[in-house]
Amino acid sequence: MDWEGIYQDNSSAVFQFLLSMTNNCEDAEDLLQETFIRAMRAGSKLRDIGKVKSWLLAIARNLFLDNLKKKRVRGTVNYYDNNQEIFECVPDTNPNPAQISEQSDFKSRLRKILDGMSETYRTVFTLGVIQRLNYQEIEDITGWSPSMVKSNIFRARRKVAGELEEGY
Repeated sequence: MDWEGIYQDNSSAVFQFLLSMTNNCEDAEDLLQETFIRAMRAGSKLRDIGKVKSWLLAIARNLFLDNLKKKRVRGTVNYYDNNQEIFECVPDTNPNPAQISEQSDFKSRLRKILDGMSETYRTVFTLGVIQRLNYQEIEDITGWSPSMVKSNIFRARRKVAGELEEGY
């Protein structure tokens, strides 16, 4: 397997997913590294190279959940109450100051909304809306049934839309 190519093609998507789940650049980077280490160790288990992105995101999700459980038991972190700006690790390429301010406000509001969502809704919203994965890919990552994926995406979108409308 060409792990360098797989990393080049998928690391950004996996990092963005982990960043949106952890709200913390350092934790997202650590989990990204661990994701690819585990993937390399289990590479022979990947049956369909066409689903490598879904497979990596499933590994990343499981690592995030394991890490969250460990940290909650130790009482060292609650990702959902973390005040670090989730989007500060993402380079801003928009040169217009008014648009930058508007995007910053939107990102801040979206982060607060995501922080208040359950892990289930936050996961499906991140995968389906932010990462733009299709239902089948989300099913592969989460192990949920098609109806569960569809209903959770619908409910998560409705919750985000409702809370965004409240601010305007």
